Amino acid sequence: MSSLNAIRAATQSRAIGETQSSERQRDVLVLILSHLQSHGFIQTATALIHESRSVSSLTRYECADNIDLLQILKEFEDYHEMKFLRRPVFSRSSTAVDGKRTACDEIPQHDDIGSTPSKNTRSKRRARHSHAYNPQTQKHQ
Repeated sequence: MSSLNAIRAATQSRAIGETQSSERQRDVLVLILSHLQSHGFIQTATALIHESRSVSSLTRYECADNIDLLQILKEFEDYHEMKFLRRPVFSRSSTAVDGKRTACDEIPQHDDIGSTPSKNTRSKRRARHSHAYNPQTQKHQ
């Protein structure tokens, strides 16, 4: 009987985690939508509403009065600087160097948005960004 309770608890925990994840994704989209609208990107905001998986979820919610995307970013910067004694880096130059791909080359197509990357995609990304030690050259690549 305890194994049944353990399975039930695991199932409920997973359901709660999935609910929190979907609410977090919705909140991010609502924050982005509010930011776009407040800065005059009306066509982009309209496109976001139409391209979101459920149009009603974005139009049913709005940002709370005491929060916006820039405030969240600033508070995270302050927290990160206090904890790690340096400012976080949110963006980098997207110019191609030595024929390498840029960050814009990796923007997923519409069908890929929201899907979990495949194991092969993750391993390629990991290999591209890793600084593996190469014992033959006795230095980091």
